[in-house]
Amino acid sequence: MIEPNLDRVWAALMTGAQPGRTPFTVLQLATSGLDGAPKVRSVILRRVDAERGAVSFFTDVRSAKIEEIRHQPRVSLLGYDADAGFQMRLEGKATIDAEGPEKAVAWASCRISYPRALPASAAFRDPDRRSSRSCAR
Repeated sequence: MIEPNLDRVWAALMTGAQPGRTPFTVLQLATSGLDGAPKVRSVILRRVDAERGAVSFFTDVRSAKIEEIRHQPRVSLLGYDADAGFQMRLEGKATIDAEGPEKAVAWASCRISYPRALPASAAFRDPDRRSSRSCAR
């Protein structure tokens, strides 16, 4: 087993949560589907708290991953930097903060905003038209 370099992992995650793109800005989230099959999708890293050992991402509360996390909160995140040959895999229990105090902080720090709430997996008609009024979560 390869021993992880935790300082390197947290540094890469903190950089990934900052404005701009790094190999660890978009991570792959794995959940257990309601049918028991594994489900993997990309999520954008939004916040990192190394002291708490926590990472945050936004998702639409209507998405399938919300019900999957409610049913089985154990998840895994995978990130890979091809140039550095560095892969990280995080495992833990996810929580959903749809109404708590962290929601306001999350919305205030949102990097991407949309002109109106969109259903999960909706296609954009005009991806260049953006508003600072709302944020997909």
